[in-house]
Amino acid sequence: MATCTSKTTFSLPPEWNDNERMRFMLSPFPPNITIKYDDSKVKFWRSLIISSCKQLKRLSFTEDQLVERFYWNTFRPRCLGPILDAMERQGDIQKKADVIGANEGWMRWGVNVLSKPISWLWGNAATRTCVVEYVLQGTVKEVAEAIMSEHQMGVVYQNTDHVMLATEYCQLCEKFVVPEDTDVIAQYMMKVGKMAQSALKSDVQVIKLVPTGHGGKVTETDLHIVHLKQAVLKMSVFVKNQSDEINRLRANAVIKYKEHDSSAVGILKRAKNKTALLHKREVVLDNLNTILERIQTAETDKMIMNAYTEGLDALKKMKLDEEAVAVVMDELQEVIQDSEHINQSIAQDIRGEEEEEAMLKELEALLSEEQAVSRGDNTLEDKLASLNITSPSREKGALTTPLKEKAECTTPLTPLRVEE
Repeated sequence: MATCTSKTTFSLPPEWNDNERMRFMLSPFPPNITIKYDDSKVKFWRSLIISSCKQLKRLSFTEDQLVERFYWNTFRPRCLGPILDAMERQGDIQKKADVIGANEGWMRWGVNVLSKPISWLWGNAATRTCVVEYVLQGTVKEVAEAIMSEHQMGVVYQNTDHVMLATEYCQLCEKFVVPEDTDVIAQYMMKVGKMAQSALKSDVQVIKLVPTGHGGKVTETDLHIVHLKQAVLKMSVFVKNQSDEINRLRANAVIKYKEHDSSAVGILKRAKNKTALLHKREVVLDNLNTILERIQTAETDKMIMNAYTEGLDALKKMKLDEEAVAVVMDELQEVIQDSEHINQSIAQDIRGEEEEEAMLKELEALLSEEQAVSRGDNTLEDKLASLNITSPSREKGALTTPLKEKAECTTPLTPLRVEE
């Protein structure tokens, strides 16, 4: 039985098992003849090329890649060059250099974001002058529509959910296309007015999807929205991790106390310091979500900016760093400052008999709680509640709060929580 030697599987036509038919399909065209688009050999390979690309989630290919893909037993197809010429004349395919070359900005962004740089795709002209990469035109349109449909299914708020980081856009595309071809989809969507990208002023690239196809651009308001969403995400992750760390420290303190290890008091002290920081961060997270909700329900760009600036002013009154809240680099500056405070507190000796006595009493209470649970007196939920650990205000990655009625941004901003 004939087989395809390609390592990646895809459906093969019935002719693939017909030896006589496949020898004809693999053979070269006679010289000096005009290849017609309705030729049976052209129809066979055109259908197989398109179907295999769809199943492999690939929009682009070279002739050499197709030859490797369609090896039949030990024979390779020797007719693909004229087939590709016929498909290009018909408009089925287009040279990728022509597609991508129309938008240099996206190309330069792609080099930084995609798993393989654009230069890898067609190489240096001096060393790979014979390599031509093609793009399936019809399939690009189908995939772009599928990606936009997938995006629309997840949109809750029109004001905020259409703007995202370029990395988030690539993650959206992963379901439909290999990373190397994400730039092709982006170029098509910008061409038809369904995508805009921010200027390449930094490594952070912002994408805006436009389902209506009316085009547009990434505005300063859009950039602020993305920054705020990233702030909420980063703070949510911090709160979740901090809560897990506190629970771990408390459990470890109980173990050390049972072993009569003097380090139990110091471990519990660390947990209490981190708990104080956790409560402060939860206040910040709630306030960030309040600002984001206000933006999500605003009706105009002016109202969005009002909500953003008013909320930022309120956060600044809490002595938070504006850049840490608005721009959100890899680490939030206020978290770093608080972490330094914790480290200093941990480094200090625990002074005062009253403080140590209080720690020992709390350890005794924790041990009693653990023993009660082991006897079945309390449930696991009761134990966690007794530890007085506040759960994160939002799940990891949550960027929105429950939908509420729209609020006019001309009214005072919902009071933010402030803890001294």
